Amino acid sequence: MTIVELMIVCMIVGIIISISVPALLRNKMTANEKATQQNLRAVATAAEMYRTANGIYPPDLQTLGTEEPPMIDPVLSQGTQSGYLFNLVRSEDSTSFIAVANPTKVGVTGIYSYCIDREARIKEYNDTVEVEGSACP
Repeated sequence: MTIVELMIVCMIVGIIISISVPALLRNKMTANEKATQQNLRAVATAAEMYRTANGIYPPDLQTLGTEEPPMIDPVLSQGTQSGYLFNLVRSEDSTSFIAVANPTKVGVTGIYSYCIDREARIKEYNDTVEVEGSACP
């Protein structure tokens, strides 16, 4: 094999890598986003279970993970999972809640932010979602 042939093989391998790596990163972000949507559904279901048992919504995400037995994954209850930061806040009158998930690194771990409230519909946003009020913005 000559040096020219070796250089051609290296160029071909480089082209293949440059095509495949961005696709793999997009697939990872898509997987993170799907997992985040499922985690938000789990949080909403757990919040409703908590309300049924206690008469009010949980004050925060950690409460759902420290119940006995835990209502959500203890790792999720700490606020970070699948490249997203999660937060749950109860309204002042304890009659509703809002849970949001924002990517830890926009464009790397995910593109979209998500919100769910007691209506249990996930809303998708292009920007970071702030936890305010008792319903998704």
